[in-house]
Amino acid sequence: MLRTFFKKIFPWLVAAAIFAYLFNKYPIEHVWNSLKLMNIPYFCALAICYFVLMYFLDTFVITKILCHFGHEASFKELLPARGLTYLIMIINYAASQAAFALYQNRKHGLAMSEMFGIFGIIVALDLYILAVLAFVTTFFTTWPFEIWGMNIAYFVRAFTLVGIVLFALNLLFWRGAFGNIKFLEKFRTKDFFSVLSRARLRDYVVVGLYRLPVHIFIMVGMYIAIKPFNATVPFVNVLSNIPIIFFIGVLPISPGGIGASNVALVELLKPFITSPLIAQGIATAGDLLLSFSLVWMLANYIMKAVTGVICLKFVSKDLFKTGGEKKEGQSVPDVAALSGDL
Repeated sequence: MLRTFFKKIFPWLVAAAIFAYLFNKYPIEHVWNSLKLMNIPYFCALAICYFVLMYFLDTFVITKILCHFGHEASFKELLPARGLTYLIMIINYAASQAAFALYQNRKHGLAMSEMFGIFGIIVALDLYILAVLAFVTTFFTTWPFEIWGMNIAYFVRAFTLVGIVLFALNLLFWRGAFGNIKFLEKFRTKDFFSVLSRARLRDYVVVGLYRLPVHIFIMVGMYIAIKPFNATVPFVNVLSNIPIIFFIGVLPISPGGIGASNVALVELLKPFITSPLIAQGIATAGDLLLSFSLVWMLANYIMKAVTGVICLKFVSKDLFKTGGEKKEGQSVPDVAALSGDL
């Protein structure tokens, strides 16, 4: 009972508490007034174009990564499958990758361990790319905030350097550098981790280079998407803060980063946003950013849901169902459970 509470109910309570804090600090009527100042046709056009291009780019990149690891994948086939996993992505990004792995297992008989290894590398490198991008931009901007008494720039640099050290240790571990430690070697040589054992530095570099355009596109999209609110955030500040915001969003503290990413976006970008509306006292920086974050999130979720529903017509739901026939001697995991665990 307690486990169910913390896995399924507590994250929603956290999200509700964050929104209560936000709307206490930025009253709903002020946020609503900011929304009424938005250029709706301009925003809708940008949101749709951004989502469609990201959908195609994301699917193309995953196709290339699967091919790199020796699994021929057709962009035409994966496009509707990826669209269907967007339904799960609304709640949990990692679980959507798990669902894609399940699809490959059911459709092509590929081992779940193989797919989890590949998508695990993708998820991990996404986080490293965000950290490195944030690290680079700490040399071009400053923050009027501190974390645990440490300037954000120093915190990001320290965090990234620790991450790089852990990444190097990870590579050494999977290459057998700690083979003299028996229980570690027994863990490393399990068949389930075959992809991680085979992966070389070159493989991580290739996957990282494939994923980099996705993250750059996200930064550019966020920079442009706020313009319908008659506001601007310097691109260097978008580049330096969005990785931090996204990283906070993927932490397992609220479902799909709801609330956590909103408060991070508002507080981190607030010092840098400029607008005639702010200068004239019509709206505050926080009001504009909160209204932007809410409609951007809502538009993204609606389009993911619509895309997922449309893709149901082209992809059999049985390919994503749990249980049933086992393949290659492996049980098929419960993606719903994975959503909670991941």
